[in-house]
Amino acid sequence: MPGYQFIHVAQYGRRPSKRVTTTDKRGITQSRGGRWTMQEVADEALRDTSATPHVETPAAPTYVRGADLRGWIDAIAALADAAKDSRGHKLRADRNLIVAGVASFPVPVRDLVNGANDGGLRRWIARTVAHLEREFASLGPVLLHVDESHPHLHFYAGPVATQHAFGFGLGAPHPGDVARAAAQGGESSAEAKKRGNEAYRRALRKFQDRYFENVGLPCGQARLGPRRRRLDRHEWKVEQVTAELAEACIARREDRHRKEMAGVRAQASEAMRRAQALPRVSVSGIKPVSGWAADESAQEQAEVVNSRTREVIKRLKP
Repeated sequence: MPGYQFIHVAQYGRRPSKRVTTTDKRGITQSRGGRWTMQEVADEALRDTSATPHVETPAAPTYVRGADLRGWIDAIAALADAAKDSRGHKLRADRNLIVAGVASFPVPVRDLVNGANDGGLRRWIARTVAHLEREFASLGPVLLHVDESHPHLHFYAGPVATQHAFGFGLGAPHPGDVARAAAQGGESSAEAKKRGNEAYRRALRKFQDRYFENVGLPCGQARLGPRRRRLDRHEWKVEQVTAELAEACIARREDRHRKEMAGVRAQASEAMRRAQALPRVSVSGIKPVSGWAADESAQEQAEVVNSRTREVIKRLKP
């Protein structure tokens, strides 16, 4: 499919962080902070009227994983009420608890009419959900929206709990922040912050790289768009053709692998059926074979098993 990958992650808590307004020496005023709450991102995903002024015709999403996003958010808020920080205090109301993200399909909704590109969309959804399950052990609901220009998934990952002397704490599993905290090691010096920021950027680049490896490349998407690399139209078209060829090759290989696996399973099922159909033989009164004859019989049986195992392994190779 033409286009390039898009996936974005952010983190949210029960209350918005305090908005801070500053004015520099040039008289330019900047405002920062005031991020949405996790309840508000749920409202937007569920197409609450007050949270979707940017959507011309809001439509209810489709759950492709999990259910009841609002209930999931409420359960996390209740868990946070019982958590403590490392000093034994209640968690700050603006502490980040969840990761929420968006992954977008590069084909416009208008091009999906009459079933066109449906197979590509289904394959992209399945690969994206499987990838997110590997990325986030605490992955929650995943919802599909088709009421904007491009189909996209909203996904959510719950907090990670840490045990300490006062009970347990909670923190959002944001890949950048996790890497930054590990790099800083609790230090607050300028050098530690610089080290942490570098680790943050490096972790998010790797996050994008893993998505490209597991989803973007197999679905024919480019890692970066043409503007980011200043490609002209011809260069971008050449890259799109290359990406589509890669997608087709991967799809053929996976289809061949599925057929081979189906054949192996069918053979195993048939062997099991024949084994179960064999007449039962009573072994009472039969003496075990002793000496070299027993050893030879066992060796022959082991060789048969090994031969069949090698044949199955050979079939499973791509």
